[in-house]
Amino acid sequence: MKSNYLDRAMKFLKQFYPYIEHCSGVEGYEEMTDLFNQEYKNRKVICCHGISRIAFITSDYVIKFDYDREACDFYGGCEDEVEFYEFACQEGFEYMFAAITHVSYGGRDFYIMPRVKNVGKCPMCWANEFFTGEESDFIEAYLCDLHDENYGWHNRRPVIFDYAFNQYAVERH
Repeated sequence: MKSNYLDRAMKFLKQFYPYIEHCSGVEGYEEMTDLFNQEYKNRKVICCHGISRIAFITSDYVIKFDYDREACDFYGGCEDEVEFYEFACQEGFEYMFAAITHVSYGGRDFYIMPRVKNVGKCPMCWANEFFTGEESDFIEAYLCDLHDENYGWHNRRPVIFDYAFNQYAVERH
C-alpha cells in the first residue's frame, strides 16, 4: 500500500527528531539551517527558516515548527496558520490554501503541509491572474505577508502555502 505525504512526513520527523533536538541549543536558526543543509546535502530535503518558523522541505511535504516565540507573537506562528486555515474553510476558501496538519512529537508541536511548487511572480498580479475578484478580495483582506515565495501550484491549481494573516481583520469579521 502506498503511503501518503503525512505518513512520509511522520517517518522523516521520527528519523530527524534527535537532530532537531540536538540543534535546539544552536545560537540561532540560521546556523541550524546551514548545518543541516551541509550535513544532509545529499538528501532530497532542505532546511530553511523565516522570521519565526523553520521548515524542512522535501519533494512532496513540508514540516514546519516555531522557533522564535516573540516573533510568532508579533508575526504569527504555525498555530495561527491552523486557525486561519480553519477560518478559510468556514468562509468556503479552503481550496486556495495548502492544508495544514498539526502533530505533536517528542513534546514539540509540528505542522505538516503538502509541498507546493513555487512560481516566483508578483503576488498581486498572480492573485489577480488566477483568482476571481471575490477570491482576490479575501486574500487582500486577510493576508499580510503574501510574497513570491509563499504561493505556487499544487495538483494543477494555484495555492498559498505560507499564509501569515492579519489577525485583526479576522477578529473584526
